[in-house]
Amino acid sequence: MDTHPDPGAGWLAAYEGLPLADAVALAETDGRPVRVLRPGGAFTAEYRSGRLNILVDDDGAVVALSTG
Repeated sequence: MDTHPDPGAGWLAAYEGLPLADAVALAETDGRPVRVLRPGGAFTAEYRSGRLNILVDDDGAVVALSTG
């Protein structure tokens, strides 16, 4: 069950510019599921609107955020 449905995803703004560890900690504090997507990593295709997806580069730097 999605605990944070938010079609506008305006909540993503709170995570912009944060280092990976801080973004994960904030998501946990907010009760949001979080998924870190690394280059070449496998992930499932199910969509959960309240989940924070954090895309990182080979060095672990956050390059993009999305919902789902």
